[in-house]
Amino acid sequence: MPRGGANRKPTAARQRYFELVRQGLKGAGAARQVGVSTSCGSKWFIEAGSVIIPDASVAPRFLTQDDRIAVADGLRAGKAPATIAAAIGKSTSTVYREIARGGKDDGSYDPW
Repeated sequence: MPRGGANRKPTAARQRYFELVRQGLKGAGAARQVGVSTSCGSKWFIEAGSVIIPDASVAPRFLTQDDRIAVADGLRAGKAPATIAAAIGKSTSTVYREIARGGKDDGSYDPW
């Protein structure tokens, strides 16, 4: 099955995993609580840059990791950047810049 296929966990599971890690739970324990394997949790952690992502951004105009995940989910669902911006409470131009910054050559967007 291709990567990210039908058995892919929802974004909420990944967000909960990072919440648990931020709270001090070891990666294996956090993975167990969200219902994924330890290797899956490790993969998420490595893809995120192997650092604990802070909950809040420095200033409200900046995107949090949760905002970036919401942008990725919105794009996958076929939503327009303006609609995504309204949903996360950010400027449309901020979302457009983020898509340009996190965009790949194949046209996909990587929130990590």
